[in-house]
Amino acid sequence: DFLRTDSPSQDGCLVLDVQMPQMTGLELQKEMIRRGYRLPIIFLTGHGDIDMAVHTLKEGACDFLQKPVDSERFLKAIAKAMNLSVRHRSKELNTQEAHNRFAQLTDREKGVVALVAQGLLNREIATRLGISERTVEVHRGSACRKLGTKNVADVAAIFSLLQRD
Repeated sequence: DFLRTDSPSQDGCLVLDVQMPQMTGLELQKEMIRRGYRLPIIFLTGHGDIDMAVHTLKEGACDFLQKPVDSERFLKAIAKAMNLSVRHRSKELNTQEAHNRFAQLTDREKGVVALVAQGLLNREIATRLGISERTVEVHRGSACRKLGTKNVADVAAIFSLLQRD
């Protein structure tokens, strides 16, 4: 039911047991990884062992708790998972926003921004692209407005984010 009805674009966390009907928690974790779901997982089980805990954590689970679990410890695990979920979502939104802004640039602005991100000066960019320094300034200014950047470090950060994605 979870795989059919969940919206992976919402913040949250998933609490799984190792033994569940139809699909084990380990199988569900594996399927979520395959689908690219980044929802944090907490395993809460009475049927786990050290090897299983290590395996689930290496596969990205947030926590692995043995039943019976202290309610305070369980709430801390949920708070940790929710914070992780919000951070993931914020990063995804920042990446999407960077893509949206970059898509607004003309081809020439993209070329200028790529060279700005490398730390080149306007005159060096002009020489490389075979255009005037004033034309570089115009394209650079326009690109920075569209990207919402104010300095070379901001341009480099956005460009780096886009290249990693």
